[in-house]
Amino acid sequence: TGGKFEFPNVPIGKYRVRMSTISGFNIVDVRQRGASLNDGLVTVGDTSTGEIEIVISQEGGTIQGIARDRTGGNGGQAIITLLPEPPRNNNILFYRRVIADSTGSFTIRGVVQGEYRIFAWDAIEDGAEQSEVFMQGYQAIGTRLSIRNGQNAQTQVRIITTR
Repeated sequence: TGGKFEFPNVPIGKYRVRMSTISGFNIVDVRQRGASLNDGLVTVGDTSTGEIEIVISQEGGTIQGIARDRTGGNGGQAIITLLPEPPRNNNILFYRRVIADSTGSFTIRGVVQGEYRIFAWDAIEDGAEQSEVFMQGYQAIGTRLSIRNGQNAQTQVRIITTR
């Protein structure tokens, strides 16, 4: 009732909040004891965990762009990754990944308001963009984007060659 639910007898540990894909909806924040969890991990201890608040919204921005190779040609089938800037960079809820079409065009919808870097890759292992160690050598290459709710941002991204 009222959007509240309970999970009784949860073992002690850290848990990541996830939501099945529901068109147009995103988790925009997870809070425990009134504080945002920048890493998205809920801690269950041996005492009361307290109320956990999951904020879901239909608002968000859209990013449309084109991936280009080093000669300026179309970057068809490039892998596009969107990474949140700190402090949300430890929260996988804010990471996005799409594949550009044959012309290099791509669209990312429902982007939660905030600061991001966007990258285009010829190849990248699943989840590699979430590794700080892997991304160290690429951070300066990423294109910075500031996304606001309802905004339609346009960008062009140079493909990073990893093969």
